[in-house]
Amino acid sequence: TFTLTKTDGTTTDFTIHSEVTSERSKVHVVPTFAMAGPGEPDEPLDPYTGHEYVDLGLPSGLLWATCNIGADSPTEYGDYFAWAETETKDEYSWDTYLWTPDDINEYIAFYYITKYTVADNVTDGVWYDGEAFVGDNKDGVGHGDYASYDYEDDPAVQIWGGTWRTPTIDDFEEMLDNTTHEWTTDYNGVAGYLFTSKLDDTKSLFLPSAGRFDTMLRAAGSDGYYWSSSLYEKGSDYAWAVYFWNADDRLFTARQSRWQGYSVRPVAE
Repeated sequence: TFTLTKTDGTTTDFTIHSEVTSERSKVHVVPTFAMAGPGEPDEPLDPYTGHEYVDLGLPSGLLWATCNIGADSPTEYGDYFAWAETETKDEYSWDTYLWTPDDINEYIAFYYITKYTVADNVTDGVWYDGEAFVGDNKDGVGHGDYASYDYEDDPAVQIWGGTWRTPTIDDFEEMLDNTTHEWTTDYNGVAGYLFTSKLDDTKSLFLPSAGRFDTMLRAAGSDGYYWSSSLYEKGSDYAWAVYFWNADDRLFTARQSRWQGYSVRPVAE
């Protein structure tokens, strides 16, 4: 706590709070800044920044947001992001992907990924020098054992703030393991997957079938694609995602090309 004494003799107190939490070999600091006059209480920052969440009773205690980024209700589709990008755009492709050069033909652009690469034996990629891997994720150093991208590239962190972040694929697996899930075509008039807590069946989470975006929105109303923050361990051009479609009521966790525009459903500690 700091006290500022002004030239007229009046004082103002400044209080800075800092909470440190750890997540899969990462540490992120959540600052709270409050200014109060003499005798006035501090007003700490809301760690959920006004966004609603559901507690599914998960072993980790993780809280899941009730809406996608860019949405105001659980049934709205919200915005679409390429993997490790924090801004939306009109077209999603290797040619427009943030982590490939602008002047490279999109058909070979994936050989020129400039950030988040693994030793995948794709020696034509710029993350190799001959047979030697020279990329940025060798042994997971600096990126949490391949767990996720840096928080500066996380749309949940950058757009929502607070303690929100994009879930890792392990976070998705935990949620799937501790809920029952079923396809529905009429959750307040919207199709998608409903996840109900095995611990408390009054707690549920809905992921709408928001589709995916490349040059246009595709499969909205029938398919859902949701990014995790986890890089695929065996291929630099892939990341882990959860997706589903209504054709045969199936839900998957699988690798997907990083350039595609998918939904993001944040989680908070």
